Amino acid sequence: MLSTRTAEPAFFSKSTSLATVLVIALVVFLSSPPTSGHGLLHEQIVVVSTQLKAAPNDKTLRLRLAELFIAHSQPEKARKELSKLTNSQPPHIPALLSFASFEKRQGTHKKALSLIDAYLQLGGTKEVSHSERAYILSALGSHHEASKSWGRFLELSKSPTAQQFSDAGISFLSEGEFQKGQRIVEKGLLIYPRSIPLHQTTARLMLSLRDFKSAQLQFKKLRNHYPSLSHRLYYDEGILLSKEGLKPEATKAFKSALSQFNKLPARKKSLPALKALKIELQSKIP
Repeated sequence: MLSTRTAEPAFFSKSTSLATVLVIALVVFLSSPPTSGHGLLHEQIVVVSTQLKAAPNDKTLRLRLAELFIAHSQPEKARKELSKLTNSQPPHIPALLSFASFEKRQGTHKKALSLIDAYLQLGGTKEVSHSERAYILSALGSHHEASKSWGRFLELSKSPTAQQFSDAGISFLSEGEFQKGQRIVEKGLLIYPRSIPLHQTTARLMLSLRDFKSAQLQFKKLRNHYPSLSHRLYYDEGILLSKEGLKPEATKAFKSALSQFNKLPARKKSLPALKALKIELQSKIP
């Protein structure tokens, strides 16, 4: 009868020690090329840089290199490549949008606004440019213009995210356009009925209209959807109520948040973020 025993690999003898095997495995691991994270990004940067040396006028390659530098947390190198593209004649239109988004994340909002305006003036058509412009304008305190950009974005976008619906609603709310903000948020809730940001924005709208019961109902709906987040949702409710000057109601929400927190498993309560939340809650309860 033939034996069904699997033969041992030729490169390991029976006398090979476990320690030797582990050392060999470690050498193989360390000598293997990285397959993820910054190691892979570095490899891609090397490849694209080499390609760009062979084709220095390839704007698509240069934009790809800039995006890789951004992903690899090398902002100055990214800025250098993006500047080459946007200072060329004519400017590379896709690079203007990428550069604007980059400067927005860097907090240089005036530069970001000039770049995104140039993108639109030169015929840029991506709808995301309008939401980016709205965020930039809001950061600069130009809320009226931001609302206009949100309106344009919502006209063009086929699939806004829940967060974008929420932020657009808040933008109109800050301009006193409660009904328009409410319509936007309600439309978002039809698509994302379990969205935390949208329910919270609805609560904010209701509070602005002094409709406290409706505002609190939004948080109740969220707690029904996400019972494991009740501690956080009560906290968020308390923050919103306190901003509206409703201190007794806010204190009640903070007490409920602490009560829900105390029901969490010990391993969750020991997490640094939740420890910080408990301290915050205790500081807000008289």
